[in-house]
Amino acid sequence: MLKIFYATRKNGKWGKLTPFYLNNDEYSVGHPALSPDGNTLYFVSDMKGGYGGTDIYFCTRNGDKWSNPTNLGPDINTFGNEMFPFIVDNGDLYFASDGHPGFGGLDIFMTKFADGKWTKPKNLGLPV
Repeated sequence: MLKIFYATRKNGKWGKLTPFYLNNDEYSVGHPALSPDGNTLYFVSDMKGGYGGTDIYFCTRNGDKWSNPTNLGPDINTFGNEMFPFIVDNGDLYFASDGHPGFGGLDIFMTKFADGKWTKPKNLGLPV
């Protein structure tokens, strides 16, 4: 099972590793990507209630705690595996998927959050 751990850096030194609160021996939680402002954590999990093999979720920071996970929904997650989320400074989300139409395997897709929802993922195509 994949699990997420974090540490805090203070005065140039890393503190002890702390397990993320969603770590579980029944499902994986992995491939974390922190938003540029540090307040949203995107990750992949195969926890119950998803749309496929692995789905992309997010949690938001509330002080020193994280919110309950939110699945990005069926416009992003498919029957297959969505993996390796990465969020850039302008808020665009990049990820790999073997469930969206593409060349096969884990094609790279990009989506934007606009008007309260994620746009249809765009396959970045060749040569990516």
